[in-house]
Parts: sequence; C-alpha cells; structure tokens
Amino acid sequence: PGGDAGSSLGPAHVLLHHCPPLALLASRRDLFLAPAAGAWPGVAHVVLLWSPAKGRVTVAAPCLGLSHGKSLDLARGDTCDFRALLRGLPGLLSPREPLAVHTWAATPQGLLSLDVGGAVRLVQPHGGARAVGTLQAAP
Repeated sequence: PGGDAGSSLGPAHVLLHHCPPLALLASRRDLFLAPAAGAWPGVAHVVLLWSPAKGRVTVAAPCLGLSHGKSLDLARGDTCDFRALLRGLPGLLSPREPLAVHTWAATPQGLLSLDVGGAVRLVQPHGGARAVGTLQAAP
C-alpha cells in the first residue's frame, strides 16, 4: 500500500570453496575479489574475477601477467575450489610480494587499482592487466 516494492532473493549458492579473505567489488557486469588485509601470504598478489553472464571465474596475477579461467554452470550446481583453480596456473604460487594497492575501484571496463607508488592499472574481466597511468604529487 505504501508503494514499497519488495525484493526477493533466491537461495545462496557457494561458488568458491577454500578461499582466503577477499574484498568484494562489483561493476554492473562483473564481480572482483581483491586481496584483503587477512589474505594468505602466498596469494596476496592474486585477483579473482567472476562474470555471471559468461559463467566464468578467472584468477589473475596482474604483477606476473598471468590469468587462468574456468567455466561454471550455476544451474547445474557447479562450484570451484580456490586451491584447485590456483594449481591450474603454473608459476602463480611462486613467492611474490603482496600487491601494494592503496585502493581499488570497479568500473565497467574492469578493476582499477592505484598502488602506493601512484601507478594506476586496469585488470580486465578476462584477467589481462594494463597500465593506465601514474599519479604524481603536485610540486
């Protein structure tokens, strides 16, 4: 009567098992899972990308230029194991420094990151990364 339209959510579905703490950012088309403060030391350089429309989860290591994806059919109840996804990309778990990201922002083109040195990078939904520019302090 008051004009409020209710929302109805479907049942929860676990997409990814055995996953470290990650920060969730969303654009209109994709979900991005970036390393959070409590990320496991060996995977603090990894970003996960979930494209619901494509039914694809991608793990990317922007600092290494590596990515690996897996198609999932949620209607069939497909899920993914984080550790198995990482094993699908040789070299991903070699010791690396954590991403020194100051902040993240989701955009329609991908996930923008600003690192502590001022470098701006775009991690695209397919896992590829490219430099956008560098921010410098005013003189």
